[in-house]
Amino acid sequence: MLEATFVMIKPNVMKKPKQEQERILKHIMDLFSKRNLSIIALKQHKLSLEQARNHYKEHEGKVFFENLTHYMADDVLSMVVLGENAIAEVRLLVGPANVERAKIEFPNSIRALYGDPTNAAANAIHASDSTESAEREINHIFPEMHFQQPNSISHKKVLCKEKNNFCSNKKD
Repeated sequence: MLEATFVMIKPNVMKKPKQEQERILKHIMDLFSKRNLSIIALKQHKLSLEQARNHYKEHEGKVFFENLTHYMADDVLSMVVLGENAIAEVRLLVGPANVERAKIEFPNSIRALYGDPTNAAANAIHASDSTESAEREINHIFPEMHFQQPNSISHKKVLCKEKNNFCSNKKD
């Protein structure tokens, strides 16, 4: 099933020296490409604390919420990745959220290779876990896309060829 997912490269990767950061980002993008996943939107930006809290709102009230949101209020690289079973494919590449577990169980995963085991929030990468969260997260970071998952596109939705993304064909 064709679907899109949201991916965010976390501050621990974005704060690395330029050459190392570029090498890591190239490796991640190559992994996506080898799985026939296309990056259809890309944005390097600074996430505000409010954006971080909104992005991770499903975790509000959990013990790690404040640490995570304060950590994420920094430089990130956000992207929309499109492909067959994109959510599952990306999550397989990403590996478990816990970096120590990732290093043991999935040593070639992105989190095992680039996550920081001393800070749970610094696990290198965020990836949506469902079509619903992907749609919400894409629209949160890329509101101009007016994104809907390809499988839920109605006859009033089209693939915008000039932007290579899914968006509404009506004027808002």
